[in-house]
Parts: sequence; structure tokens; C-alpha cells
Amino acid sequence: MQRPLLCSHCGHPSHGGACHQTDPRPLPEDNTSTENPATDPGQDQRIAAVATGEEELGDFSSDTASTGRVDVGDGILGSIDPELDNDYIAVRLEAGVTYRIDMFGVDRTATGGSTELVDPYILDIIDPNGNTLGISNDDIVAGIQRDSRLEFTPTSGGDYFIVAGAWSTETGAYQLNVSEVSRPASLISGSDTADTLQGGTEADFIEGLAGNDTLNGADGDDTLVGGTGDDRLNGGSGADRLIADSGTDTLVGGSGTDRFVIGDASDVTISDFSQSDGDRIELSGFRNFFSLDAVRTNAVQDGADTIIRLNSNQVLTLSDTPLASLTAGDFIFASDQLDVEFDRLPSPDAFFAPIVSGSRYIPNASGDPLVITFSFPETGSDFSDYEGLDADSDFPTGFIPSTQEQRDVVRDVLDMLEGIINVDFVEVDEAGGAVGTIRVGQSTVVDDRGAAGVAFFPFSGVGSDVWLEPGLSGQDLVTVFTHEVGHALGLKHVDDGDGGTPTDLTIDGIEFTIMVTSVRQSALFDGAFSFQSTTGLQAMDIEALQFLYGAAPGITDGNTEHVFNLEGFHWEGLWDTGGNDVIRFTGTASEGVSVDLTPGSLLDIGSEVTYFGNGVGDSSYSTTVQITSDTIIERVIGTELGDTLSGNDAANRLIGNGGDDRIDGRLGDDTVSGGGGNDTLMGGAGNDQFFAGPGDTGADVYIGGTGDDGGVGGAGNDLLVGDVTAGFDADDFGSDTLFGGSGDDRVFSSAWNDENGDGMAQIGEAVSVGTAPDIAFGGAGTDTVVGGGGNDELGGGAGNDRLVAAGGDDTLFGGADNGDDSLDGGTGDDAVFAGGGNDTIDGGSGADQLFGGSGDDDISAGEGDDRLFGAGGNDILSGGTGSDAFFFAGIHGDDRISDFDLVEDALFLANVTARFTSIEELTSAISNTTLAGSSGVLIDTGGGSVFIDGLSVDDLGALNVTLSPPAT
Repeated sequence: MQRPLLCSHCGHPSHGGACHQTDPRPLPEDNTSTENPATDPGQDQRIAAVATGEEELGDFSSDTASTGRVDVGDGILGSIDPELDNDYIAVRLEAGVTYRIDMFGVDRTATGGSTELVDPYILDIIDPNGNTLGISNDDIVAGIQRDSRLEFTPTSGGDYFIVAGAWSTETGAYQLNVSEVSRPASLISGSDTADTLQGGTEADFIEGLAGNDTLNGADGDDTLVGGTGDDRLNGGSGADRLIADSGTDTLVGGSGTDRFVIGDASDVTISDFSQSDGDRIELSGFRNFFSLDAVRTNAVQDGADTIIRLNSNQVLTLSDTPLASLTAGDFIFASDQLDVEFDRLPSPDAFFAPIVSGSRYIPNASGDPLVITFSFPETGSDFSDYEGLDADSDFPTGFIPSTQEQRDVVRDVLDMLEGIINVDFVEVDEAGGAVGTIRVGQSTVVDDRGAAGVAFFPFSGVGSDVWLEPGLSGQDLVTVFTHEVGHALGLKHVDDGDGGTPTDLTIDGIEFTIMVTSVRQSALFDGAFSFQSTTGLQAMDIEALQFLYGAAPGITDGNTEHVFNLEGFHWEGLWDTGGNDVIRFTGTASEGVSVDLTPGSLLDIGSEVTYFGNGVGDSSYSTTVQITSDTIIERVIGTELGDTLSGNDAANRLIGNGGDDRIDGRLGDDTVSGGGGNDTLMGGAGNDQFFAGPGDTGADVYIGGTGDDGGVGGAGNDLLVGDVTAGFDADDFGSDTLFGGSGDDRVFSSAWNDENGDGMAQIGEAVSVGTAPDIAFGGAGTDTVVGGGGNDELGGGAGNDRLVAAGGDDTLFGGADNGDDSLDGGTGDDAVFAGGGNDTIDGGSGADQLFGGSGDDDISAGEGDDRLFGAGGNDILSGGTGSDAFFFAGIHGDDRISDFDLVEDALFLANVTARFTSIEELTSAISNTTLAGSSGVLIDTGGGSVFIDGLSVDDLGALNVTLSPPAT
């Protein structure tokens, strides 16, 4: 029985309870005050303290039942004890007023109290509704001035709670002061009904509260908060701040540089967003929006407006704003908060939020790679002080230098990370007295704790140290160190429990992240563990690290090939940036692959994970590669077996190769090819092209979907559908061009609804609600070609074909070969051309033009005023109802008109070989005769003859006939 590989906890649960490490080197920066108390002591709020030496230290609870309370302009004494304790301190605040909160250590030993709290930490602020606001501060100046300070402007009044704590495991006494920094010229609040609130010429704070309110800021730099209800906020002149709180809100900034803050409102419209004025849109509350790419991914252009889908319940509309004009500078994203202590910043709806700990090394503001050093301690090396940790965490006491294999693996893993995040890992030699930020060694203490590895977050002198179980080697070594270096860079265990787990999916398992307590524990099979180890970071790990440090620049910017060997094993995340990228495969496949290019999708590329423990039996897992949520791959080349390939929103090129493939292009202008086998190809939305591969003899199904599609079938008996197959709408149809190729094909230029569910396309199952003009040709073979509701062009090609037009003014071609074709014009004014065989033409309704070919054709015009042309071969022509005209010229064969109407119809003989120029000449060529039991007149045209049923020579005077003009 294998044992689970465990990552031991070293303490520090206030930072997620994961394992941590490195020197205290760069700590996350402060996010609040820009003042330096060392050079501007007048701003040091310690002088505002009013707590006296006679007061007792508060022992406050860590919840909203706390008895701790401080008034504005006052201070309160408290104590953080035991380790990891925190105090909730209530304070009543007014909306629109800016407050400063200062927390600093005080020495109370002189009165028998606690020692000074060295590193106080304002952990959060909780609003009157119990919501944590994610506002925190550790150091005024990171690592230097360790007092904590922040400024805060509430948007609604009431009792707030300040969460006071300490960094790491510090304990001691503190004082917390709250003071007022500034307040607006006026505070204007509405009621619970629909109000109209008017500001003045100064900086106003206007709050609508409940009801459908109208807030007018007028002049000054105003703050407008809509509150509940459907509100309209008019900033007026000045640099205004407009906050969409809830309901359906309309924001009008007016002149000046305005900030639009999007809160919980379900639908928000910004009617005058101005890039030239420097307006900005704050989306920092939406943790899935970290960049301009996230905006573009979730936005569409709707006429002159840009519509951004923020989440399933919220939509932001920018009136008269082109999507293409938006830049990153127009927004304030969640990622703009990165240079702060962000224990609570990742929102629960962010995919990777459950593994972000709250500490990291600060990336370079210039965008250059952050340099993080690493080293391998040797015998005699000094270590940071571990005494502040629990008794069983003194890892240096069991130190053993790392093995050569371990050092090689460390270098390989860090090299892999350099290809993912914007970090350069530089090795330093401890023999020269230097130590790395990340130090890797072995320790018997790790083994004593029953673990395979231990690491520390970047938070103290031991931050980012990585300790391995002595003798750890092979794939277990790779997996464990990859996990532990995740801790060293700021990732925590997914099950450390500070929110973020999606409600519809359990992600506490190796299938989704390598940051699990037991490196192979399963999220899919409760209590089970995988036999296999991952071959790289999972998608969640990649996204979390890139959130912390940025993506590696230039690594995947070009046209990248992601190659998977089907004979190998792959269990990892896949990410990419720019370029036109491709996923392809080598080796021999045992089964087809399933590749969905949608960002965030899981791919089945032939690797299988098996499990042991808790009676899972033969359970397995095969979707082992996950695309990160911000990765766009454009192309896939499948295997020789039956693959399932799906595109994304980009212009994809999807090639199935051999096997019975199912390929769906989805959005974008896609190119889809099935190759050999009986394939089903779907273009989806966009102007798509779909093709059979060379020598493809399979019976393929091609479905163009919406857009102007083009498709070519192969040598098999194919079904080509220009638009959709079910759930259609008239707006879904584009102008398609289809060619069946060789084989007995069925080509539906518009849509097909398989009404009887037999999978066979019948004429009666064609749907022709679209009006876009299509082009569809059957090619070689006995084909069925069906048009749609537009002005279509249909052709049979070689073989005995059937062409059926629907609505619209269509053009039908029987083909140039000797096939016996059936051509049906349907409704509309159609032009129908018979081919070389004995064809049957039905003009249908409308004013049609029907042309015989070289064979013996049967031409029926149907309803309408039609024009019928006899050609080579012995044709039978029927005008049907309406005023029809029958044309004959040159050598046309022995033709027959079955229903000539002396009142309605006309005969055109101007271009026959006999060149009749007068009735007398025509009379000499006419005789009464009987043909197949039917009496009529026979006209000898010199190049053929015309038999007209039901007439006699005596009817010549009533005959509407056009003859040749006299010779000149």
C-alpha cells in the first residue's frame, strides 16, 4: 500500500495554516498612507492618543459580540494574546467622512501588563451588515515603520468593527486610535422613498438610501452613492466619485475627471464615459477582472455601446463607447490592489482564490522580472531563528545537506517556473557566506512529523525555507518540491479554509491543484489517493502564481506548439499568451482525444489517473490537462482515431485527421477538417470553412451553423447543412457555399430538422426560414441539394441529382453530365437549367425561366408567368397557370407543349433554323397530326419540331407567335 505524501503544517494559521519559508526579505507593501512619520512627525497619529496609563488593557473577543468600542477622536488599549489572537473593536462612523485608524504597540510592563506588540496589524474592517471589506494594513513603511495605519471613507453610516491583530505569532499590548481626517462640505441623505437630492458648489457627499433616487452633485468634487433602488447619479462639474450600489443605476459623470465605482448594482449604465477627461471605471470588487483582457473576453459591441458582463447577475453598459477604444488605463482592476497585504483580497468567486495565502514577494514596478535567489545550505551554515515556532518545528536541529538529485530537481522546477511567472531564480553559493531567499535542505524533523516536505510563506526570517524528508527522490521528490516551492512563493493549501471554494465543485484534490495537504489526495473520490503524480502545475496553481507575480514575458507570445506524446503521461495545466498556437500529438494513440479550447476546460488526451484507498476499486480519471482561464489556443491537430474537438471564441483551425471525429468550431471564423472517417463537423457561429481531408471516403456530416460558411465534402456519402439543425431562428442564417464532392451527398443550404430522429436527412425535414443567399452544389454522385429561403444557387454536378429550392429567386443547374436530374424551383422567380441527362424540371410558383438541356427533359412551369426554353433532346414542356412563353431556337430536338393556351400563352420561333418571317411561311411548315394518341399540330422548325397538344391548323389565326424579322 502506498502512503500519502503529506505536507506538514508548521503553524501560522492566521496566514492560512499552510507551510511557509525565506528570509524576511521583501514583504508586501503598504497600501495606505503616503506620509513618512520619520520626516513628517506632525502626521504621526500617536500624539492623538487619549488612553491613559491608568487604563486596563482590553481583552476583546474575535467576533461582533466584542465589548471593545472606541469613539472617533479617542483611543483604546488592547492586547493580542495568545498567539494569532485578534480583537474586534466597534466604532460608529458617518458616511462620506474620511477617518484614520492607527494601531501601535505600547509597553505596559511598568503597570504589570504586557510587553509592547512589536508588529501590530489592522487585519480588516467589517461594515454594519457584517461584510468584510478586505481593507488592511501591516506596516506604515514595509519592514521599517511597523505601526499599522490606514485611511477609510465609509459610504454608509453605522457601527463598524476594526479587526486588530498582529503579524505572524507576535503578542503584546497595543493602542488603537480613530481620528477624523476630513469631511465633505455637506452630507446629504435621502429617505426610503424616491428622492431628488441636490448638491451645492462645494464637495458634497450625497447618499440616496432606499427608493428610486436622482442625485445631482452640481459643482465640486462630489461623492454620490445611489443606495438601494434604481437610481440616477449626475456628478456635474468636478472630479466626482459615483458609486452604483444596487438596483439598476444610470451614472452621468459630467465634466471633470470622474471615477465610476461599480458595486452590487445588477445593471449599470455609464452614459458619458470620457477617456479624454480621464474618467476611470473601478472594477476592483470583481476578482475575475484583473486586466483589460478580462474586459474584452466578457464584452461585446452592441451598436455604439460596449456591454460588459461582470458576472451572471451584473451587466455594465458604456454608452457610445467603442470596445476597441478601451485601454487598461480606463479601469481600476482587482490586480491594482496587488501591492498590499491581501490576506482577504481574493474574492470567493475567483478560481484560484482558495490557494492564495496573503504574502508574496513584491514584483518590480518596471515590469522587469523579479529576482529571487535560492541556495543549498551546507554543513556549518547558519539558519534563521526558529524559536518562535512550535516546539516540533526546529528543523535546523535535524539538518542534512540536500542530495545532488534533490539539487538538480530544485533547479529544474525553478527553471519550469521561470517559464510561467515573471521571476528569475538565481542560485547563490552559501560557501561564500551568501544565502538564498529560498533555501532547500533535508531535516530529520520533517520525517519525525510524518511529512514529506515542509515550507514557509514569505513572512519572516524563516520565510521560503524548504525542508525535505531525508532521502526523498524520484517522482515523489519532483511533486513534493513543486508543492513546497508553491508555499515558498505564497500559495497555501486549498483546504485551509478561508473561503473561495466554488459551490458546484469540490476542488480540494490533486485533480485541480498541487496545493493539497496530501500531495495525491483526490477531490473526486472521497478518501482516496492517486497512484500517479502530476507532471506539472495545475491550472489553478498557474493562475494563482501569475496573479502574484505576473506571467513570464515572451515565453508563449509567439506561435507556440504544445505537443503531447500519446504514449506518455500528462497531468498538468496549460497556459499560453499571444500568437497563433496549436495543440498537436505524437506517438500512437490507443483512443481518440477530447480537446475543448474554451478557457478553463479540462482535456482528455489519453492519460489515465488511477486511485487507491477507501474502496475506490477500478476508478479512474482521464481529463488530466486543464487550460487556464485566460489562455486562448487557436488550433488543434487531432489523432488518427475518433477525436472530439471544440473551439473557443477565436478563429480556430481544427483538424481531426483519421477516425470518426466530432468537431465543433463554436464562435469565431473557424476552419474545420475531419480527415478520414465518418466525421461530424460543426462550424458554429462565425464565417466558417469546413473540408474533408485528402482521400476522405467517410460518410461525413457538415453543419455550418450561423454565419457565412463554406464547406466541401469528400468522397463519401456526406450530409452538408449550411446553417443549423435545430432550435433555429431566422436571424441565425448566413450566406453559405457548399460543395458535396464525390459520393451520394445530401446538401441543405439552410437548415435541417431531423423530425423522425433517424439521422437521415429527408426533403421534408429541410427548414428554410433564413433569407440569406446560399450556394450549394452536389458534386459527383447521386446528390440531394436543398436550398433555403434566400436567392440560392444550387447545382447537381455529375450523377442523378435532386435539387429542391425553397423561397427566393433561385438558380438551379442540373449538371453537365448525363445524369437524370430532378430540379424543383419552389416559390420565387427562379432560373432552372437542365443538364446533359433526361431531367425533370418543376418551376413551382413565381415567374420562372426554365431551360432544357441536351437530354429528353420534362419541364413544368407551374404557377406564374413563366418562360420555357426547349433545348437539345426531345423535351415535354408544360406552362401551367399564368401567361407563359415557349422559346425554341436552332437545333432543339422534337419537343412537345402539353398545355398551350391560345389566350394566355405565347410561342417564340424567331431563332429556329427555318427562320419563319411570315405566317404564310409558318403555315407551310404546320400540319395536323396525332402524337401518342393526342391530336395537335406539328411545326417543323428546320432544326427539330414542336408538337402542340390540342391545337389544329385552323387555330393559327389566334396563335400568339413571334417570328424572325424579315431579311434586310
